[in-house]
Amino acid sequence: ICILDSQGRILHVNRAWAEHRHEEGTLVGFDVGADYLSACAHEHFPSTDAILAGEDLAHGISQVLSGAVERHVSEYPCRHDADRRWFQVHVAPIRDSDRAAAIVVHSDITDRVLATERLARVDRDSSILALVAEYTDNSVVITDAQARILWVNRGFTRRTGYELAEVLGRVPGTFLQGPGADPLTVAYIRDQLRAQEGFEAEILNYHK
Repeated sequence: ICILDSQGRILHVNRAWAEHRHEEGTLVGFDVGADYLSACAHEHFPSTDAILAGEDLAHGISQVLSGAVERHVSEYPCRHDADRRWFQVHVAPIRDSDRAAAIVVHSDITDRVLATERLARVDRDSSILALVAEYTDNSVVITDAQARILWVNRGFTRRTGYELAEVLGRVPGTFLQGPGADPLTVAYIRDQLRAQEGFEAEILNYHK
């Protein structure tokens, strides 16, 4: 966090700002008294992947200081050695102060960005898996934790005669298995599902 005067000069920084500046070496010259607005507009930061979106940040600060906008928010990536991080910067005006005009807050949002990227990869992988499952000749069934059917593919319908609407929410074994199904194999499958463990088994199922 830093506090700026009406000209964009640094009036005060908090401990985290000071420690980050000295540890990372990315904010050299950004001590109290420095012209932060000018530095953002012209300074190149060697450890960043982009130039701190510097011109964008400088423009945002100028807009806040002039009263043209109520606040400025932007995000930027940063790299120090092999450590890649992302930050979000907020610039907001300070009212009713003789000297302070704006507050600038840089927040580490790395965990959020990485989590979003992981979810995107999962969604992409799930979409590919769903596409493969839809068009394979094998029967594919997706259930919830209670073994109730959430989705079946076309292969399942072709092989069993059941449409998804007929089996949605039902447990597969209650209508696919019958007198010829081996009870020991049925018990094994149930035990493995209950334990949330993978398995391979052969069992007799019945067409609709």
